Amino acid sequence: MLSNSTRVLCPLVTPFDDGAVDHDALATVVVHLAERGVDGFVPCGTTGEFASLTQDERRAVVETTVDAAPADAPVVAGAAGTAVETVRDRIADVADAGADAALTVSPYYVAPSDPSSNQAFFERVVADSPIPIYLYNIPSVVDEEIAPETVEALADRDAVVGLKDTSGDMTHVTEVLDRVPDEFEMLQGFDGQLVPGLYMGMDAGVNSLSHVIPGALNDAVEAVREGDHDRARDSQRHSIDPLFRCGSNYGFAGTTKVMLAHLGLLDDPELRPPLELPDPDEREEIRSTLDEVRDGGK
Repeated sequence: MLSNSTRVLCPLVTPFDDGAVDHDALATVVVHLAERGVDGFVPCGTTGEFASLTQDERRAVVETTVDAAPADAPVVAGAAGTAVETVRDRIADVADAGADAALTVSPYYVAPSDPSSNQAFFERVVADSPIPIYLYNIPSVVDEEIAPETVEALADRDAVVGLKDTSGDMTHVTEVLDRVPDEFEMLQGFDGQLVPGLYMGMDAGVNSLSHVIPGALNDAVEAVREGDHDRARDSQRHSIDPLFRCGSNYGFAGTTKVMLAHLGLLDDPELRPPLELPDPDEREEIRSTLDEVRDGGK
């Protein structure tokens, strides 16, 4: 579904103002990032605090994203849930809101007893889907990986066009790559392994840090594609990794919002419970790290 020139998509934060979704701020962020080379947008994902949004809020966030994004920028909207019909309804809802594709995870809370259970769940979810589907492998919050054999089986379904992998497990990634056809799109969602993932054959990134260093992420992807190994390594190690460590330490939704507020793109880095912002010292560390990285030209 993505073009061959796609480098990085942004898993958008959901700005809040006194508890309510701030659609003006969301549109401002989308326009700002599009102007700085972000190729597409992923609203209502993990960084977007989807689990803290009502269904009506999710739809409205997708609508705002679609309206603010350039016409040629794909919007891949989160549609996660634990019940088959709930996920199907959410896929239909984001399709009606204008999304080009949907992103959905394994069922959480109730762990299936066997990979075949997950496969059965996904097969029912994607049946007759009105838009393409990306599987989302994020075991840190779902508590299990989507098994490579499950991805292989689902890749035969017309609706399933790719996988966003946020596992940080390159062994898992390479096994999936060995099992799926070349046209199946593999998206690296673990910013700290963007360059390694691309070298192993992944296609593009879905990276939270594209909110604040889109140039470094784009440069890393282009360097890999051009075979400029030193440039790719330097972008990863000196621009991406320091900020990725902040996100890993303090949470990506809060870290990203602190950085966006520091850049003047959000008035307030507000989160919804149960998430909490980093403490004042941690926020200062995040801001200082961002300044250091940006002073390096990325």
